[in-house]
Amino acid sequence: MLTILRYIYTYITLKPEEIKDSLKKLENCINDVKHWMQQNYLKLNEDKTEFMIFATKNNIKHFADVKLDVASHQISASSSIRNLGVMYDSSMKMTNHISSITRSACMYLYNIG
Repeated sequence: MLTILRYIYTYITLKPEEIKDSLKKLENCINDVKHWMQQNYLKLNEDKTEFMIFATKNNIKHFADVKLDVASHQISASSSIRNLGVMYDSSMKMTNHISSITRSACMYLYNIG
């Protein structure tokens, strides 16, 4: 039997000068989770694995070309991620979430009237 686990969240705090070491630790952690999942007949879907970097406008430029290497898959940082129905963006402005909610509300109001 193969079960697919949907969400695993891992958070790390890092400084721009520590990015290579911190990303290597994160890659090792994800690969350890993948190995554990395989031993327990679970599967990590690398195609749906994503990550996001939250930073100030001044610091985000240090993380422009960051990629994670997870089980031979190169994963680029996402500009927005949905978590428990909330859309987050890298600057935590919530504009993507507000736009999504507004679009959804307009669609429902249109269908009512």
